[in-house]
Amino acid sequence: MKGDTVDENASQQPAQPTVKTGRRWGDWTAVKLAMLALLVLVLLIPVVRVTGLIRERMGRQAEVAAEIAETWGGSQTLLGPILAIPHTVTVEQVTVEERDGVRGAANRSVQRTEKVEHHVLHALPEEVSWQARIEPEIRYRGLFEVVVYEARLTVAGVFERPSIEPRAGDRVLWDQAALVLGVPDVRGLQQRARLSWGDREVEFLPGTGPGELVGSGIHAPLPDWGDAEPGERVPFSFELVLRGSRELSFLPAGEETRVEMSSPWPSPGFGGAFLPAVREIGPDGFTASWRVPYFGRGYGQTWSDQTVTCGQLAASAFGVSLVLPADAYQQTERSVKYAVLFILLTFGTFFMLELLSPRRLHAMHYLLIGFALCVFYVLLLALGEHLGFTAAYVLAAAATAGLIAGYARTILAGRGRAAVVLGALAGLYGFLYVLLRLEDYALLLGAAGLFAALTLLMGVTRHLDWSSLTFRRPEPSGSA
Repeated sequence: MKGDTVDENASQQPAQPTVKTGRRWGDWTAVKLAMLALLVLVLLIPVVRVTGLIRERMGRQAEVAAEIAETWGGSQTLLGPILAIPHTVTVEQVTVEERDGVRGAANRSVQRTEKVEHHVLHALPEEVSWQARIEPEIRYRGLFEVVVYEARLTVAGVFERPSIEPRAGDRVLWDQAALVLGVPDVRGLQQRARLSWGDREVEFLPGTGPGELVGSGIHAPLPDWGDAEPGERVPFSFELVLRGSRELSFLPAGEETRVEMSSPWPSPGFGGAFLPAVREIGPDGFTASWRVPYFGRGYGQTWSDQTVTCGQLAASAFGVSLVLPADAYQQTERSVKYAVLFILLTFGTFFMLELLSPRRLHAMHYLLIGFALCVFYVLLLALGEHLGFTAAYVLAAAATAGLIAGYARTILAGRGRAAVVLGALAGLYGFLYVLLRLEDYALLLGAAGLFAALTLLMGVTRHLDWSSLTFRRPEPSGSA
């Protein structure tokens, strides 16, 4: 029959394959976003390694600075001038012994002996004034640089002879009195110094003189000062040529201490217990002046022995540090802090472009892009050691952005999408550079940038159906 023939022909046709309409696992929203989150966590490993590399180079730079300081001179804090006057005190000691181990007043033996104890009285000047001219110099060792200086110092002031009334049996050793100046690194002293004391001159000698108040320094013997009347005022002055590195500080030794300082170094850092009353900083250097009363230093004008320690003296010091402008290591370390943000924003850009592209990206695509973003910091560190931060940043950013944009042209199938990637990376790297330069406003600018990025993301994805990862047409404004 005809119907049978039709059925027979139909039965002889090959079976058509079944077409599956389900989506691949990579297109599922939850899995796709989880994959990107996992990749961000994986990329934290190279970010941490880059941070360790930067700190290793910074540690090496600190080692070089210490090596140069060992031969040139370290940070200098001038403790003094301080007058040291030895004196002896006779102390009576009473020893009570029991006879034959039997207790009782009748069986006690009392022995009285005298012991001579040696002490040192320290006195500070009524007035002291420092004039300092600092000549900086940058020393290089390999790729590393360290700032050192040579300071020409002039100090003048007035000492008042302290009134000391020894008890019977005590002695004031005026013939051993000395003017002491504490210098942490005496290798920095470049010429012999002479003390002008009243109407005579005295040669400074190595060592700290009487007592052990300061760890190292120089002293000038004053054997004839005992002939002066109590309360007599004696003017003094001397000059020093001192080498050091990084910092130069002074002690507020007088009832009033004045310091006038100048240098052609354009990047000073003022610190310590007191800030300058007047300062001027410009491209040709700086000038600064201090006028410090003795009320805020925590110790008086005279004390005996270790009542005041060297640490207390150093804690009241003030001065200047010759700061190197933020070098490539510091700037690169700051830039790495924004690495995760860069990865997230770049991944977000590729994710949105992927939705508009006929192609779908694999996890390896995102991983390679993330590695390229991490390599940027290695390039920045390596080039910064030779070219400086700005030039290194431009070259590293251009190389990284060009590499990722060229890669995006192929994997996203389009020049337009690659141009969007290039523009996004150029904006990110430009924003980061400005953020690194504006240190005082970095937090404000960073917060504004994050808010702008979030606003852009919410605006772009407001019509995105996250369940199917497709953009739906916006509903008419008049619809319910």
